[in-house]
Amino acid sequence: MSHVLERMLRLAGYDVVAARDASAGLRAMAAAAPAAVLVDLRMPMMNGLELVRQIRERETNGRHTPIAVITADYCLDDTITHRLRELQAELYFKPLWLDDLRQIVDTLVDTP
Repeated sequence: MSHVLERMLRLAGYDVVAARDASAGLRAMAAAAPAAVLVDLRMPMMNGLELVRQIRERETNGRHTPIAVITADYCLDDTITHRLRELQAELYFKPLWLDDLRQIVDTLVDTP
């Protein structure tokens, strides 16, 4: 997640654990289960789609982490959007404003 989005979420009153890359994010999730996860689709070394797949593989005890995938790529291949739906991850497009982020996180956290 970008530093800008992290700062915006903190200013909105959310408790944020930011990870610099997907591996760090997986380690953070192993240490403490988050209420929701925001993932950028385009990341170095492991893309957001692969990260979401790994999160889903690691879920246990019926846990289903709400996930939002964020991208500035408006020309996504249909296979990517289809796979995200299969993995039950919501897709959102940048730019996102503070009200947008609040709505996304509130929707994710309120999802049963």
